[in-house]
Amino acid sequence: PPSLLARKPAFSTLQQHFSPAKSLAPKPHPATFLAPPSPSKLPSNIAISSETSKLQAELLQLHLLHKDAATVDKQWRASAREKLGRRFDNVVSRHEALVREETGESGKVNAVAFRKWEDETPGWGLGERVQVLDGVISGVWNLGESGGKYGRVVRRFEKWLSRAQGILAGRESENEDIDVVFLEELDGAWKDECLVLARKLEGWKEQLRGLEEPDKGSSLAAVLEGYRRLVQGMLVELSVMAQIERDVMARERKWIRDMNDDVSDDDRDMPVAGACWRR
Repeated sequence: PPSLLARKPAFSTLQQHFSPAKSLAPKPHPATFLAPPSPSKLPSNIAISSETSKLQAELLQLHLLHKDAATVDKQWRASAREKLGRRFDNVVSRHEALVREETGESGKVNAVAFRKWEDETPGWGLGERVQVLDGVISGVWNLGESGGKYGRVVRRFEKWLSRAQGILAGRESENEDIDVVFLEELDGAWKDECLVLARKLEGWKEQLRGLEEPDKGSSLAAVLEGYRRLVQGMLVELSVMAQIERDVMARERKWIRDMNDDVSDDDRDMPVAGACWRR
């Protein structure tokens, strides 16, 4: 109504209130105000100075670390040598003590074994048994050494066997350029020597069997068991060599028979010369 319009006060510029303009950009994070500027954000001269200080600090630490490296290494080696030396001396002392103790116990065991071995069979003293054992040991030792009879027999057989293997391999190759070579058996002297050795070994085997078994764990028991096995092994080896020689020669005789049969068949198939009316 006109009355209300008349009572409204007139607008004055003194009564005007200004509000700041609203910005559309995002507000910065509070950390940007609290965190110190990084070297990359610092001016170039300040950033270079900070990086140089950091490198200088690292270099100083490395210098202090390696300054006494040689001395520390020498001290460490000396300390290690001293400690390990004491431990080594301790181990050596303990080993020597154990060896002395073992030797003493072994001596006691061997003494008891010899005493019981002597009392096993009345009328046959310890001296006779030791003499028998000594004869066997000496005989086997002389046979088995490099220049002994047993060694010569074995070397002679190995040489013959190597030649036989070469001949048999050449036959199996079916090479016509290879000359036909026949195998020869080992001579009679080798076989006679094998028989002599076998008789000796059998005699020693019986002598060792006649000795009573001493206490287990004694040196005497170990010696007896070792030579019994050695004598038995030599006998087995002689038997195997003789068997191989027989098998190879049996194969050779069969090969010769087969060759003769092939030649006979060729002779029968060959035509006989003569007049045609005689056929």
